Amino acid sequence: MKTITDHIVDIMQNSTRAGATEVRLSVSIDPESGYISFEVADNGRGIPNDIIDRVADPFTTSRKTRKVGLGLPLLRQHASMSGGSLEIKSEEGAGTIVKAVFGYESIDRQPLGGLGEAVALFITGNPGVNLIFSYSSPAGSYAVSSVEISESLDGDDLGRPVWFAVIREMINDNLIELGSGNV
Repeated sequence: MKTITDHIVDIMQNSTRAGATEVRLSVSIDPESGYISFEVADNGRGIPNDIIDRVADPFTTSRKTRKVGLGLPLLRQHASMSGGSLEIKSEEGAGTIVKAVFGYESIDRQPLGGLGEAVALFITGNPGVNLIFSYSSPAGSYAVSSVEISESLDGDDLGRPVWFAVIREMINDNLIELGSGNV
């Protein structure tokens, strides 16, 4: 995982595998407080109570296809290396919240990466999931959801390939206006 966005994508994919129909992604860039943070919250199955304390262990995974899971352990390591942290809350049957904080000025912090493209890809690749995306920086804030985008397109199927470039451009234009290219 080379960027913070890579971690975000991994967590959102976990949400869809957990059967989430709604995923909330919040990204905050706050140089004054010295942090970049993101939170992914979903309404999926949640993490069983007996493994919640071990989910950031690379040898704990719910997958049947392999015996290791590196997403959360790498996220914890990258956040920690930059002076940040990782917090995971979950309730079986109600969903999971993953919050990662990274030190803004740390030389060990990964770059933010292609956030607009990742959000657009998630929206168009998961048309049955409502993504509620919000972004804040010192320049202001921006929020959009899959439902809002679909309504603006008269309910057209967001999974159609034609919409990826349109959605990516809309999100990137807003992020650029808020200074995301400087992170």
